[in-house]
Amino acid sequence: MEPTKHQMESLGKAKAEFSERWNCIHNPFPNCLHHYTSASGLIGILSSKSFWLTDLRYMNDMSELQYAQQVIERCISEKLYDSNLSSIQKEFLSRISKSYSPFESGASVYSASFCEIGNLLSQWRSYRGYGGGYAIGFDFFHAMRLLNKQCVLRKVIYDEKEQINLVREVVASLVKAVGDATTGDQLENVSNTFLPTACQTFSGLAGELMFCLKHPDFHEEREWRLVHFSRHTSPVERNTSSPHFREFQGNIIPYHSVSFEAAIDASNNDLSGIGFPIRKLTIGPTISSDLNEQSLRALMYSLSKDIEPRIEKSEIPLRWL
Repeated sequence: MEPTKHQMESLGKAKAEFSERWNCIHNPFPNCLHHYTSASGLIGILSSKSFWLTDLRYMNDMSELQYAQQVIERCISEKLYDSNLSSIQKEFLSRISKSYSPFESGASVYSASFCEIGNLLSQWRSYRGYGGGYAIGFDFFHAMRLLNKQCVLRKVIYDEKEQINLVREVVASLVKAVGDATTGDQLENVSNTFLPTACQTFSGLAGELMFCLKHPDFHEEREWRLVHFSRHTSPVERNTSSPHFREFQGNIIPYHSVSFEAAIDASNNDLSGIGFPIRKLTIGPTISSDLNEQSLRALMYSLSKDIEPRIEKSEIPLRWL
């Protein structure tokens, strides 16, 4: 049996309420967001006119997902102590406490990191072993709708109180929806029909939270993420949206290439009213910043002859790194 119309409407209402609150957090996004990268990364991005979005499960620091998971588990455990819950609601919480992975059923989340600040010491330190870093200041205002894959911008949340409140709201909203949808029902009647659907709904909402919750100690990064969701559930989808792969320290890393070439082409059309998507480029602390500026300017002209590249050099002393 399938969930009833009333049950699906209850879940749909909870999802809509979450989406409204969630979208307000991420909109509007900053006029310029900065992607830090190495010299080879910069050349690759500008030459291919694309960003590489990496599967979040293959991030360098898996503790990010573990931290978010701990916050979610804590909030679920708290709710289980609510004495007003029905047996169905308790069963729902018990199930999601054991499994709410957004990566089930072939789902994947691909992401590239951006920062509100284009000259941040902690970011430059990450590239000191690569001869110096670069920051690409990108304007997503028009470019978002011109990317070749559907993406969203998501703001990373560092405040622990805000994180817990958000997760508590999601848990409480889904628990209420389960209660409203099963008034008068017995657990055995919904155990194999409605509850799996409710758990899947929570997994989707938890997935949105998981890649946006980060330990408060990283707050100075003020990170945003360009995110692409991918779900390979059929041979057709696998053929049309399969990721690419790269090697990193002996590991095979899945990624999606997201092109912003259409945004550059639109900016070259004088009638479009769309500006060049790369607002500025910042050269990190390095010994040869003057020479790098010359070559970087030539590289930018290869993308468009109609722009005057805005190139800045970090004034952070090299010795600080």
